[in-house]
Amino acid sequence: MPSLSEACLRHSIHYVHVLDDAHELFLTGGENQQLSLTIFDSEWHNIQSGYRWAASQASKSLHAKILCCIYPDSGSNLLSLRQHPRERIKWLNPALDAAKGLRIRIAEIVHLNNLGNAFLSLNEVHNSIECYQQCLAKARESGDYEQESSALGNLGVANLSLGLTERAINYFQQRLTITCKLSDRVGESQTLNNLGTAYDTLGQTYQAINCFEQALSITREIGGRRDEGYVLGSLAVAHRHLGMFQRAVDFHKEQLIISRELMDLQCESNALGNLGNTYADLCDFKCAIDCYKQALTIARNIEDRRGESLSLYCMGLALYQKGERTEAVANIKIALEILDAIGDPEAPKMREQANNLRANSMKNRWQFWKKTLLP
Repeated sequence: MPSLSEACLRHSIHYVHVLDDAHELFLTGGENQQLSLTIFDSEWHNIQSGYRWAASQASKSLHAKILCCIYPDSGSNLLSLRQHPRERIKWLNPALDAAKGLRIRIAEIVHLNNLGNAFLSLNEVHNSIECYQQCLAKARESGDYEQESSALGNLGVANLSLGLTERAINYFQQRLTITCKLSDRVGESQTLNNLGTAYDTLGQTYQAINCFEQALSITREIGGRRDEGYVLGSLAVAHRHLGMFQRAVDFHKEQLIISRELMDLQCESNALGNLGNTYADLCDFKCAIDCYKQALTIARNIEDRRGESLSLYCMGLALYQKGERTEAVANIKIALEILDAIGDPEAPKMREQANNLRANSMKNRWQFWKKTLLP
């Protein structure tokens, strides 16, 4: 009869294989992604138990240290969908230490990349950039083009979130070159989507849509449902910028179907917020506010501070348009406080927009009373 320690080791080994098999199934795309999530969800309790034992014993057992290093990477895509970013960080830090202790450079690089992703999900952008830069340097030292490509793409996303658009484009173009060399269709579609977002930020919307359409074609060809949802969201935002609001609504509704199918809360929150913006453009403030409220609930649940602030801010603007001024001002005030706290580069512009809204409202009221009182 095996000892308790041996039984725990066997349990941990078994469930890292379950996690790895589910992840491999997810990567095949199409309907298999939903099947892999069903398997993962049914075994999630055991997977967590297997990892916890490995992490707790990593300093005492070589086998446990290896398992601690393997677990977070064995299901990286699934874990990013199901784990809160703070929980991912709790898994990744011990895994990174284990990789360093085992001197497994590739594992160290992968964990740094995923750690950067977790920090970025929490809008801790400077922490994410530090991880990505370490990852990029180590990948280039090792001649690992796949991880270099991933780090370049992530650096682009992080810099784009800081408003450094030209720098982001440079990173995306470098990654696109590598993905084409490696025939990495997933990486190519993701990079085209990110590159399109950068062009859209610069007002080059038709060029952006060209990138998005290429990305959508690839994701549908390879069956990448998660990435398809992201691209649909990008297309919606671009069409909204062109004033094609109904088309934007349709794209966002498609995106919501996919995000809910995969239970991708971050994507769902983003889709709801952007759908709210489109309804606001159509002057349907009731629908807009309903979308913002749903997005706000999700953002708070996943501790997405930027998403929380944007939901509050946009809800405030919609409430203002409805004439519910007191609640509107309260929401906008909280939103701006959050943006200041996280150092968001958009904060000054949004504060100016809020001040202009108040000034325009006062001006409109003055014009109304002049017309009413003066002969």
